[in-house]
Amino acid sequence: MYGGCCVLLIFGTAVFGYTFPLLARFENTVKNTLVNGARIAAAHLPQTAAIVVINSAPLIWFLMSSDTFSVIFWIWVFAGEGLSAFLISKIVVRIFDKFITV
Repeated sequence: MYGGCCVLLIFGTAVFGYTFPLLARFENTVKNTLVNGARIAAAHLPQTAAIVVINSAPLIWFLMSSDTFSVIFWIWVFAGEGLSAFLISKIVVRIFDKFITV
């Protein structure tokens, strides 16, 4: 049961890592946006793995060392989230550039 929940969490993180940028960039229905997010996640596995790691960094950090996480929690809230959004946007923009024709 624990393993199944972990797999679903990783899959959800991968799909939603692309779903929100898709919502911001393209106009589509919710169902099609989720399907497209899953397709892009499956088609670009190395980039998807990087997005999952970036999004999971605070959780991984907390599980590895909760003492150090509690010390610099507020630094992560103000700087870390912005840095992770910047890194993910760089990855997603490269992927979306293939779909946009000028």
